[in-house]
Amino acid sequence: MDGIFLIDKPSGLTSHDVVYQIRRKFNIKKVGHTGTLDPFATGLMIILVGKATKLAFLFDVLDKGYQGKIVLGKSYDTDDTTGTVLKESKVDMNTDLITKAINELQPSYMQLPPSYSAIKVDGMKSYQAKVSNLNQDLYIFINLIMKSLIHPFYLILMFLKVRTYAV
Repeated sequence: MDGIFLIDKPSGLTSHDVVYQIRRKFNIKKVGHTGTLDPFATGLMIILVGKATKLAFLFDVLDKGYQGKIVLGKSYDTDDTTGTVLKESKVDMNTDLITKAINELQPSYMQLPPSYSAIKVDGMKSYQAKVSNLNQDLYIFINLIMKSLIHPFYLILMFLKVRTYAV
């Protein structure tokens, strides 16, 4: 079988889990994806099978869009909400202050992705380096475009350039 699957990945599965399930269900050896989603992330995964895996380079240049919810006042050991809370503080913010802070990030800024991510540096995934106590330089350029900011959840929509990481 050759082709492309568009999968709505649910939370709780890794990108590898999705590839494995397709490989097993359809008995296909050659299966790949065009970008990793964290296990807690949901959304579109483009899965390539058979001869279509040779087309992966066509997807490398596509930008990505994300929608998320900002949690203020908590710091986690994994830099995302799956970890242990290291610090919690009261946040006295309003929509105007948050909008101003986010606007200061535009049009772009440098971001340090979570050390427990699947981003590869010199062929090693960041989370593998972290558990092996190796240091990696993970700065990645990111473009951010605000679309919406809705109190009290501080919903954010952003569009990212290739090779970026959303947290």
